[in-house]
Amino acid sequence: MPITKTLKSISAAALLAASAPVVADVSVVTTIRPLEFIAKAVIGELGSTDSLIGRNASPHHFNFTPSNRRALNRADLVLWVGPEFEVHLSESMERLVKDRPLITVFDLPGINTLYLAESAAKDGHLWLSSQNAKVIANGLKAQLIEIDPANGAAYSKNLEQFIAKVDASSTAIEASLAEYKDTSFLVYHNGFQYFEQEFGLSHLLPLVLDPEVSPSINQIVAVRNMIAAEKPGCLISEFDANPDLVNTFTRDVEMKIVEVDLLGYDIPLTGQAYIELLDSIAGSYKTCLSANH
Repeated sequence: MPITKTLKSISAAALLAASAPVVADVSVVTTIRPLEFIAKAVIGELGSTDSLIGRNASPHHFNFTPSNRRALNRADLVLWVGPEFEVHLSESMERLVKDRPLITVFDLPGINTLYLAESAAKDGHLWLSSQNAKVIANGLKAQLIEIDPANGAAYSKNLEQFIAKVDASSTAIEASLAEYKDTSFLVYHNGFQYFEQEFGLSHLLPLVLDPEVSPSINQIVAVRNMIAAEKPGCLISEFDANPDLVNTFTRDVEMKIVEVDLLGYDIPLTGQAYIELLDSIAGSYKTCLSANH
């Protein structure tokens, strides 16, 4: 082979090697699955992700298990919403994470925080806002680059692709739900206001003020009276909603009930998972709201 061609081949190989991601094994642990979806999109194939809270546990009343502790011990970076949401983790989180980076979503610059009208507490369902998801992803990217600077360009590229996909999904969802902005509906509890505010929807009222606390007889009567007067056509429910309570509220009322998987337990973990979560929630809303049309 001529020397010039050999030099060109060596130069090309060197350029490819320089531009390729460096092999890494960064471990990101999140508390809930939607945060893991966002982490997976940013970290790509350069590391692993895990979430602590599974389908049968509540973020509000979760206690660490030995496997959770092992996952945290292996983690290079931990991501959670904050002590107001993962209430039972708040006392031990910083102690268990020790000297590793801990990202608290509520504290990220640029996060839009809504409050619950019934309690004035911070609403922790921030991942249901596509704008918040982009802020979370950006904060995660910055921290990953500090941990693994050799792959900074790859994390930045993953973030750029994630933002483009989120924006495209948000635009499509807005178009698909536009005709339902004046449609009356109920929610099991007030856990969807980030999604509803983004897409111009507004529920009539929640069946329960706190999904962890049984409503009083007076509350049940007041809600049933409201349903009888307003005649909403559908209810957005959740996988862990109390079926007996739902039946008590909606008995003798013609109403479509659609379950929403707001934590994405039925969505496979891929770099596309967060987009699939948004699309799934939007599809459930459309199925529910179309009952009134």
